Amino acid sequence: MSISKPITGAVVILAAGITAGVVIPAPALTTHVALNHSRTPGNVRLASTTSVLADGSVTVNFLGGVILTVAPGWTIDKSWGSGIWAHNTGNTAQIGISFGKSHAPDITGNMAWCISADTTVLGYTNVVQDPSPAGVQAVQGKNFTQALTVGYTAIYQGDEGTIQYHGSWALLFNVSTQLSACINLRANSADTLAAAMPAAHSMIASML
Repeated sequence: MSISKPITGAVVILAAGITAGVVIPAPALTTHVALNHSRTPGNVRLASTTSVLADGSVTVNFLGGVILTVAPGWTIDKSWGSGIWAHNTGNTAQIGISFGKSHAPDITGNMAWCISADTTVLGYTNVVQDPSPAGVQAVQGKNFTQALTVGYTAIYQGDEGTIQYHGSWALLFNVSTQLSACINLRANSADTLAAAMPAAHSMIASML
C-alpha cells in the first residue's frame, strides 16, 4: 500500500496544545503507581485504585507527582507500572503514555529513544517522521520544562490486516530532574487524528 506523508498541521496543533495547556490547572492527586518507564503494553493491571470524576474522566497519579487525567470518552485498556494505553469511543484513536527517568541527557535523545522503542515494541514498519517545525519548546509546568513533537505515519500488520497509522509522538522532559514522558497519539486516519487532538491536549496538560 502507498504511504502518505504525515500532515505537518497535526503535529503543529499538538505542539501548540502542549504549550497552551500549561494554564490548565492539574486535578487533585488520586492514585499511586510505581515508575519504570516500560513501553510494553500489558494486561489491565492498575497498581492502585483510580478515581472517577463527575464528568466521567479517570485520574491516575504516578510517583513523583505526575498526574494523568484520562479525557472523558476515553477508556484505559492496557496499563503497566509507569504508563497506560487508552482509546476513544469506537477505538479509532489510541494514546500511549509512559513516565520514567531519562534515557539520554537531553530531550532530543529521549525522543529518539521513545521513537525507537515504540517502533520496535509496536511492530511499526515504513515509519515516516515529520518533526514539528517549532522544535524544542519551553513549558512552565510543575513536572516538565520542555516539550518536543514529531508527527508520523507507519504501517502495522496485525490480525485484522494492514493498518496505516497517522500519529504524533510527544516527549515531555524536565532538565533538572531528568524525568521524561513519552506520548504516542495515533489514529486510523488523518481526520481521526485531528479529531483526537483536543482530548490529547487535555491529557497532556494534566501531566505538566
